Amino acid sequence: MKRVLLTLFPFYFLSLTAQELPVAADYSGATKLNFNGRKCVYGPTVAPKGFGKKNEFKACDKQDIYTFEKEHNSAWYIFSAPEDGNLLLEIIPENPKNDYDFMLFRWKDTSFATELSKKNILPARTNLARCEKTGTSSTGLSFFASRDQVPVGPGESFSKPLRVRKGEKYVLILDNVTPKGKGHTISMQYLRDITLSGKVQDENKRNLVASVSVEDRNDHIIARTTTDSSGNYHLAAEILDADSYTLILDNDSSFASCMDISAPLLSKTNYELKDIKTTLKHLSAGKKFVLDAVYFHNGTEQLLPASAPALSKVIEMMNKNKKMSIQIEGHVNNKEAMPNNTGADHQKGEEKAKAIFDYLRSKGITKERMSFISYGSLYMIYPKPTSEKEAEANERIEIFITSK
Repeated sequence: MKRVLLTLFPFYFLSLTAQELPVAADYSGATKLNFNGRKCVYGPTVAPKGFGKKNEFKACDKQDIYTFEKEHNSAWYIFSAPEDGNLLLEIIPENPKNDYDFMLFRWKDTSFATELSKKNILPARTNLARCEKTGTSSTGLSFFASRDQVPVGPGESFSKPLRVRKGEKYVLILDNVTPKGKGHTISMQYLRDITLSGKVQDENKRNLVASVSVEDRNDHIIARTTTDSSGNYHLAAEILDADSYTLILDNDSSFASCMDISAPLLSKTNYELKDIKTTLKHLSAGKKFVLDAVYFHNGTEQLLPASAPALSKVIEMMNKNKKMSIQIEGHVNNKEAMPNNTGADHQKGEEKAKAIFDYLRSKGITKERMSFISYGSLYMIYPKPTSEKEAEANERIEIFITSK
């Protein structure tokens, strides 16, 4: 596998009870799962033990991509879709060495059990891959997966999301093939549809052809498009409510623009951002650029993973321009509104600039092409900030191109 999907597809769980929750080994007693808004979490559970009173799945052809080879230790669930959307699912074993398979069926009517026993119903999604071959013990539905069904043997740990409609019923069947295994936790949520549109120009108000992408905090592209000859773009994407993302606009001759976007921000505009005006500044020696969408942990010099998309664009710029050298400049906000470059201000700016320097070095940019410096609060954009937004503008990292 190319990806360890646990890092690409994180869930932010609701508080879980320490008490293990029951499971049902047969369809007749399937546990009902309930959504709280756009999320559903159930677990941790007791360990599934055996196939219950009825073995609903007899031995089948090992080449069958739809069905369990047989029921080992099963757990049955039923739920209704609370709204239209693309459903994501994660099944997390209590013991990472346990191997869980799953099948997900659409429930149409009360003939479900009979039709299932006759093998007249095919699941909408399955994943029967062996966990020891994939690098992760979790399985489910992920927007980074590429297949509806994953058969027995080596393969992707996750299957593709499923498009569901409000009110539809589904039956989820888990099978822990590991003898004497432990329980699991189920987490489900929906992808949110968003649309972004805007215009990209240079400093002289000339329209630019540029790449436009939405990337997650692990530096993976969720959606991408290109502006037309007039600099306009329209981009549709799907995001998780619990996550934050970065809108990135760039072309080879300009410094990239990075804008933080998240569901709370988008909810204020009905998940649509229109008329986003972006100015991309031309790359040339002697110019400075504010490095947006870079985050530090609680005001320290420790970079957060959310900084990856913006920093990747700096690395890409340096790799495309082999002769380019830069100076990384740290600026801080002085709460007393007294610009200076001494003491704590200087140290804070230097630590943050050095954190960027060290990160770029770790990604292959040689130290000979970079330097770092702190200006403390000497060059605050707003010498007397009157809002949090102005204070944040003062607290910044700038990239000065010393040669190109």
